[in-house]
Amino acid sequence: MRKKLLRLLRLVPIALALSGIASAQTTGTIIGVVTDASTGKPVAGALVVATGPNLQGEQTAITDETGNYRIGQLPAGDYKLAVQLQGYKPAERTDIRLSADKTLRVPITATPEAVQLEEQVVKTGLAPVVNVGSAEAGAVVSKEFIANVPVGRNFQAIAQSVPQAAGDAYGVSFQGAQSPES
Repeated sequence: MRKKLLRLLRLVPIALALSGIASAQTTGTIIGVVTDASTGKPVAGALVVATGPNLQGEQTAITDETGNYRIGQLPAGDYKLAVQLQGYKPAERTDIRLSADKTLRVPITATPEAVQLEEQVVKTGLAPVVNVGSAEAGAVVSKEFIANVPVGRNFQAIAQSVPQAAGDAYGVSFQGAQSPES
């Protein structure tokens, strides 16, 4: 019984070594992003086709909403990637060498076909000036405003009628501060 156990324990390292050889990966993966050449934004729904001499036929993938694609289980060797999408010129990447058990990142840029302008934006004035160096807020309350708008006749009621002002337990607060801070 003891001899059988010792024989079995001697065979375990050999079996583990052989299983490691049998499970060695002989394929690779190509990943990447397809982007628009004019805007630099990702292109969703593009067909990516991988072809190569070590590949029987072709492998394909569709880009997701972020423009990413993944083509796995490719034998090691040279590949050509082609991108096809309606509204874009066909794009290709050649001379891609994939090694076994590796993941290769291959970005592809797709050039859009002629773009038709459907609408035109016309600028008809200047943007208001905003003072980004100051945190001031204020408003001018005129006599006409006080006479024509039904607000209370004390300072606090009139102050609460301007934007960014609100009443709290101690008086009037401005821009989120408490009234003692104002």
